[in-house]
Amino acid sequence: MIKQYQRCFAETVDQATVSTPPETCAVVMLGIDNEVKTVTELQKIFPKKCIYFGGNPFHEPSRTLMEAVGGKFIETETITSDEEKRPKGARNRRMNLKQFTESVQVSGNIFDWLFADNEGEKTDLFSALMKGGLFDVLHVTVCQMNMELDFWKMGLAEKETFVNFLLDASWNERYVFLKLRYSQKATISFFGLNIQDEACRERYWLDIIHKRLSAENKTV
Repeated sequence: MIKQYQRCFAETVDQATVSTPPETCAVVMLGIDNEVKTVTELQKIFPKKCIYFGGNPFHEPSRTLMEAVGGKFIETETITSDEEKRPKGARNRRMNLKQFTESVQVSGNIFDWLFADNEGEKTDLFSALMKGGLFDVLHVTVCQMNMELDFWKMGLAEKETFVNFLLDASWNERYVFLKLRYSQKATISFFGLNIQDEACRERYWLDIIHKRLSAENKTV
């Protein structure tokens, strides 16, 4: 999975992640199992003050991975339905997305980066990102997101939820999507930037514009 992430992230890092947030930086990771290289690469990109939060149904190596970067590991699968089957090998307590989000205590309720390996059935995350969705209800702002979506595993309802999320983001002009990739196995990787919320514009876009203008002035 790190190859997909690197392909999606690396080409956009100069556009967005070069900007350093003025306050505590929060990185929230969902469903990224034993991808040690993923977190290692993130440490090279993000400032040292970033705090990592990881949600996963598998205790190890996820806990060790999060604690190695000074992060907080939450042993749970973030899904909404208690009737869904627990992943094989998992020994987690049940926690829905609302409970997980409330357990992530960060300054200003800002998720600087949200990373998710979405296995198809967890598309409640897309509903949460919509205008008036769960994150809005909880007053949580997601500034940037990277997701890998196994489209081929999704049913019709889950696919409709994903499409509705993209339409909602366009209609409300909240997110723009860069480096959308669609593999032969129907795995979608995409990178999204929040251009609507003032907190995100102040933390990233203004700094990006300033750096771009400074670079252009030097060439004059």
